[in-house]
Amino acid sequence: MEYSAATDCAMMISVMFGTIGLICALVSNFYCDYVTSTGDLTFTPEGGSPKDITFNFRRGIWSFMQYSTYYTTDGENLWYSTYQYCTPYPSDVPIDAKWSAAMIFGICATVFGGAIACTMCCCICGRTVSASNWRLMGFVFMLATFFQGMTFLFMSSNGCTGFTLLPEVIEGKNGTSLGTAEVSFQGCEMEWGASIGIAAAAFFFVSCVACCLAGKAVPPPDLDLAEPLIEVEGEEA
Repeated sequence: MEYSAATDCAMMISVMFGTIGLICALVSNFYCDYVTSTGDLTFTPEGGSPKDITFNFRRGIWSFMQYSTYYTTDGENLWYSTYQYCTPYPSDVPIDAKWSAAMIFGICATVFGGAIACTMCCCICGRTVSASNWRLMGFVFMLATFFQGMTFLFMSSNGCTGFTLLPEVIEGKNGTSLGTAEVSFQGCEMEWGASIGIAAAAFFFVSCVACCLAGKAVPPPDLDLAEPLIEVEGEEA
């Protein structure tokens, strides 16, 4: 099937933007730098008074950023290295319905966006996509746009409105208790992960529009009119 230059352009835009949207959705939905929260750590040493520490905490929908510091020494000098990595939330984190919905919508956006992007790549190579199929792919991209936008339910869940972890006992090297620590979180500020989530929804939407335009521009199938379609009283109509 031969396509016009406008149709080819719409096809390439839909594939390119859909692929970029898929990458953005993967990073935004599953990396641990979606928002920054203010954390309050209250440490109560054994036989002492509580001490409060305020810190910034980078978190994602599925996991949070954890830091580990390692120290080395030669007896005179001290060196340290700090590593950061994503860690799943502990089981005592209270995940409410909105937070769960954001997780599910993130999976749906990634699956729908990835499936339709791969399908489009295969269809373009064969160049056998009908107008109705282009419109169908545009509808799937619209669903991916909706799902990606709904991941922002996380911003109104208790993941951002605030929650408190159960007190944890801090132990020393010899196993003795040093005290208890209680951590609470309040509020959220968007980080680059949330911004990429907005970009993913925008890319999916542009791909949706491009698919609809491509479907509109696809020429109808050629009809073989070598033979008459209808004969009336011995005459060709």
